[in-house]
Amino acid sequence: MKIYSIETALKIFAFRNKYDILSNKVASKIFGAIKNRIDNKINFEDSILDQECIIDFSVSFNKEYSKKMEVKAVFTCPFEKNNEQGIEANIDIKIYLKADFAKHDLERLYYRIYEAVRHEYEHFDKYLKEEMPSDEYKEIFESLEKINLEDINKARLIAKYILDPIEIDSYAKSIMYIAKKRGIPYSAIIDDIIKRAMFSDNNDIEEKMNRNTEVVNLIKQVKDGLIKRIKEIYPTVILKDVFWGN
Repeated sequence: MKIYSIETALKIFAFRNKYDILSNKVASKIFGAIKNRIDNKINFEDSILDQECIIDFSVSFNKEYSKKMEVKAVFTCPFEKNNEQGIEANIDIKIYLKADFAKHDLERLYYRIYEAVRHEYEHFDKYLKEEMPSDEYKEIFESLEKINLEDINKARLIAKYILDPIEIDSYAKSIMYIAKKRGIPYSAIIDDIIKRAMFSDNNDIEEKMNRNTEVVNLIKQVKDGLIKRIKEIYPTVILKDVFWGN
């Protein structure tokens, strides 16, 4: 990337923080391990050990998604070297792969893993600062698994969940991280997150639920809330809904 001015340099520097660097390292290891197993049809039940991380993989059949495998990547990595609390990041990521998962699906998997890792590192940053989840947040989190996607109450809870103080910064940071990485508008990442969270990437459910005026309004609230928070965190960067060169 060519830098033509101090102003441009400052904009770019705003994204060069330690959590982006850590996310790059960890996500690349997870993606590389999964890709290697897909390419070579290696059993997922294995571990990777190196100087940076321990990554344990397991695969199981998920009853809710009969045509999908559940690949769980549990990794333990240095969250912040020499941090005073001595905290390490122990993060569970569940990845759902269709039974017919193929190489052309790898690009989406690549960015999804990077987004998930960046999101979780932001949570650990809050925990280091002793910013912990509220009781209401915990109740919402526990309730989400018990409600059907086509229930309006699910949409209401998901909107509250994303906009909760413990979540919104993690979403904002991971959205900008991936938008920069892909070189696309951050609004496209927001749309993708909402499609996954609200409708589990199911076009039929999305079409049905979008006929409900309340769901449409909830989606607008989530979008507006995320955009507002992104602009608060990155006031000198969000000049347009696009990113300049790579």
